[in-house]
Amino acid sequence: DLGAGHIYLNPVYKSPTNHRYNVDDYYQIDPILGNMSDLLSLSDAMKERGMYLIFDIVFNHTSTNFQPFVEAVNNGDSPFREWYYFLTGKNNTDLPYECFKNHLPMPKLRISNPEVSDMIMDVLQYYGRSLNISFFRYDVADSMDINAMAKIVDEMRKKLPNIRHMAEVWCNPFFFTNSGVYDSAMNYEIRDNIIS
Repeated sequence: DLGAGHIYLNPVYKSPTNHRYNVDDYYQIDPILGNMSDLLSLSDAMKERGMYLIFDIVFNHTSTNFQPFVEAVNNGDSPFREWYYFLTGKNNTDLPYECFKNHLPMPKLRISNPEVSDMIMDVLQYYGRSLNISFFRYDVADSMDINAMAKIVDEMRKKLPNIRHMAEVWCNPFFFTNSGVYDSAMNYEIRDNIIS
């Protein structure tokens, strides 16, 4: 009745924090929010009303509870070490691995790793085939490998052609949309201009 056509959901995945941008498990809804059945019910109710989801996707980083990261930390020979950027003896830093804004609970994923790319595509298809999604909104898109994301998004356009792809960037968004990788961007720059 308000004339809203979309609902934008922040991350719904299982996570140790209330913001849920550090994901423990991409395939489990955080119990504090409900479960997959609840999310499907919401999506169905929205579809009946001609509404769509903008679904927040977090692939720049995970939580330290994410199982591949746990294995990478506990086993120096684990292939999952290649999923992240471990920095021991590199880059003049005290950090053991790259992370979101030097925040250790959010280790940065190596998007260009083929296994990580496959995992990302699997997660996108899992939600994209189940829910009435119009946009995947990629958290901190400007921090992710743009070439790897171009391949992932191109593949998703073939598999799920009705879903669009939105970049969350805090800089000028035109590179991300004009490059053809993303269909849209969250334009914080115009927000800042309006506020000022």
